[in-house]
Amino acid sequence: MPLIGLFLVLIIVVGAVSSNTNIDSLQVFSAAETSAQADNLLIYRNHVSKFADNNPGFVGQVPDATLVLPMWYNEGPGMGNYLSFGMQYVYVTSPSSGLAAKLASESEAITVGINRGGVFYSPRQGNTGINLPSQIPLDAVVIIQ
Repeated sequence: MPLIGLFLVLIIVVGAVSSNTNIDSLQVFSAAETSAQADNLLIYRNHVSKFADNNPGFVGQVPDATLVLPMWYNEGPGMGNYLSFGMQYVYVTSPSSGLAAKLASESEAITVGINRGGVFYSPRQGNTGINLPSQIPLDAVVIIQ
């Protein structure tokens, strides 16, 4: 009987260690996904910015084909842009967890946030009172430039 008890304890310990390893792997994957999405959004923003500099009167969404993105660039789902009266908005509608905080932390800027009910919320300052254009989807992570 004591051998069965020892065997059960061993199974529980192995299961707990295995579970912790899976959780650690998921956290590493999530952090890598957030980092990749942040890099993609910044690359996209740079190309939108170049277009805006060359077309200062443009209002609307710039088609991706017009942005001349690099061949190796993989945009990912949900990325978009909107230009209006000299303001540039680049956003992602399906952000990975912590994307806005990561971008704000890396850039140390207040121009990174989330569209909450049409108002720009910054991870650093909260409600900024800045109204966003209706073309930017709700709950999207947004970079204003």
